[in-house]
Amino acid sequence: MRGKVVRSTKFVVHLVAVVHGEGPLPERAQALAAALSCSVVEGRQRLVATPSIVARAPTAEGAAEIVGRLKAAGFHALAFDPVESPFVKRQLQVRSFELHEDRLSASPRQGAGVQVPFDTVRLILRGTQTATEVQEKTVTAKKFNPALAVATGGLMMRTNKSKMVKSVSDSMSGFVHVYATKGPPLLFSEFNLDFRGLGDALEKSRILNMKVLLDTLRSAAPQASFDDRLMRRAGQSQLLGPGLPPEANLAIASGLLAMAAWASPASSST
Repeated sequence: MRGKVVRSTKFVVHLVAVVHGEGPLPERAQALAAALSCSVVEGRQRLVATPSIVARAPTAEGAAEIVGRLKAAGFHALAFDPVESPFVKRQLQVRSFELHEDRLSASPRQGAGVQVPFDTVRLILRGTQTATEVQEKTVTAKKFNPALAVATGGLMMRTNKSKMVKSVSDSMSGFVHVYATKGPPLLFSEFNLDFRGLGDALEKSRILNMKVLLDTLRSAAPQASFDDRLMRRAGQSQLLGPGLPPEANLAIASGLLAMAAWASPASSST
C-alpha cells in the first residue's frame, strides 16, 4: 500500500539491542563478540552506530539472559517484544492535525484524536520509507497463425493473444514520528496526511509541506531530541540488523530509537 509504514507482526521472538557502550570501537567489538559468540567483524558492524539490534531470543527469559551478558560486558542493553512494545504497538497514524500555540491536535482516519502539549514532546524522528506498488494489466497482441491462414485461404492470418503483465515500481515517501511523555507515538506519513492543518504556511507539494511540518514541530518543541538517521536505508539497516528488512520494520526501528531515548536518566514513562 503506497505511502504507509508497514508494521511487521510475524515475530515469535524477542529482540535484544545495544543502546550504547563505553570505550574504543575495537574493544567494544571484541567484548560484544565474546558476549554473543560471534566474530569480531560482526560485532564491529553492529556497533558502528547505536542503538542497534544485536540478537534475538524465542522467550523473554532468553532475551533477559542475553541482556545480562551484555551488561556484564559493559554495554547498556535492552530487550523488547516487537509486537507488544508500546513504542511500536501504539503508534497512531495521523490523518489530520491542527497546530495551536501550546499543543498539537492529531486525529486518525477513524477514532478519537489526541492532544499533545508541545512541552511534553521528547523525541522527533524524520525518515523515509519505500512504498512498493504492483500493477497488473492485460496486454493483447496480434500474432501470425499459419493454420488459420491456410483454413481461410489467406483471408485471416492473425489471431489475438492476451497475457497478464505485472509491473512493480518503488517510490519514496517521507514520515515524521513524534514521541511525547504521555500518549501514543504519532506517525505523520507523507501520502496519508491532510496538510491543511498548516494553514497559511501550506505549500504546493507534499515534500515541502512535510518540511514545513517538521520545522514547525521542532520550533514549537525545542527541548525535544531530533534524529534523522531513518532518512537513509543504511541507517535503517544499521538499527535493525540482519534479517529485518527496513521496508517491513520501520515501526520497530523508530520504536527502538524512542526506547533508547527513554532509557536515558532523564526519561519518563510513556
